[in-house]
Amino acid sequence: ELADPSDRIGVYVRQEGRASDYLRAQPVRRILERKMRGLYRQFDVIAAPGTGGTAPPPNPHPEEENRRRRSFTERPAGRSSPTTVGNLCGLPAVAIPCGFSSKEGLPIGLQFMGPALGETAVLAAAALYQQHTNWHKRRPPIS
Repeated sequence: ELADPSDRIGVYVRQEGRASDYLRAQPVRRILERKMRGLYRQFDVIAAPGTGGTAPPPNPHPEEENRRRRSFTERPAGRSSPTTVGNLCGLPAVAIPCGFSSKEGLPIGLQFMGPALGETAVLAAAALYQQHTNWHKRRPPIS
């Protein structure tokens, strides 16, 4: 399995996900799928923030790591990220570098998401973006 060892949120969901939660999410999923199909009648691909934040620092201080973890799990109600919607609906997506934070100099990602079976359009959008930028060639400063 290819996984980021620092992805503690994914581990938590896999350990704590209950069948009753899954069943309750299905009506919401159907609504989201219908809304996303409507959106993709107007757009081939959607561009959105990769995670809503920067990549984690290489060696975060424990307090900073806890703050980052809380910021992902304590998202206000009704403020889901595009990644969450895409995961619920099974939509193809790719995240690529699009800059660095001004404060810490950490990478920021841009996500392209497409309709079901729209992998070709998603990858084409990411490739086109990278043809016109050089963010994917830059590296954050090593501290």
